[in-house]
Amino acid sequence: MPLFFRITKTFFGLCLLPLCWALGAVIVCLTFRSSRFALLFFAGFAPATLITVFRGQAGRLYIFVHEMTHVLWSFITLVPIKKIEMTSSGGHIEVEREHLLIALAPYFFPLTLFFLIIAHSILQFLGLTYMFIAYTEYLIMGALLGWHTVTSIQVIAQGQLEIERIGLFLSLSIIYVLFFFWTGLFISILIPDFYLADFLSLSYKQIITAYSHCVNIIFNGL
Repeated sequence: MPLFFRITKTFFGLCLLPLCWALGAVIVCLTFRSSRFALLFFAGFAPATLITVFRGQAGRLYIFVHEMTHVLWSFITLVPIKKIEMTSSGGHIEVEREHLLIALAPYFFPLTLFFLIIAHSILQFLGLTYMFIAYTEYLIMGALLGWHTVTSIQVIAQGQLEIERIGLFLSLSIIYVLFFFWTGLFISILIPDFYLADFLSLSYKQIITAYSHCVNIIFNGL
């Protein structure tokens, strides 16, 4: 790869780091918005993380979820699918043309959490807004995020062609930004009496603060 493209990718990756920090801070704020919800979240997250780590590798469920995430984002980005292959040891999806979001989607978009949000929306529509349901959703959310995080790290560590093409540093920067965004959005939907506007407002404030600090550090250094 030419040196110019390497430098460009590194530059854009660096520019995304404050955004990663800001959206990560949003997730921390949302998770600890209520001590009870935070305990439930970690009660699901911790055991799911440990179990997935000690299992050693992603199984058939991950393969299915991984490929279905590619499929979902091919529909979202309007890129036609040419072929889908799935076996017990791996999977592959071939699309009409390469697309950044389709390639990285399984790592930044927690599809299982998206299904939880659909179930939550159905329960809300039916008027089932009992507190024990909210507690159960938070517990499940923690478990799903723990599983998604560990399996994604395991698969990336094995080496992925799409990440090698984009570049590891830039890929990880994009993955972290979009993962924190979607996770924060999904968490905000599950939080009682918290709305999309609140999530966007909190994210905006954190992003402005993060980049303002970076600008001050750069100019003070100069």
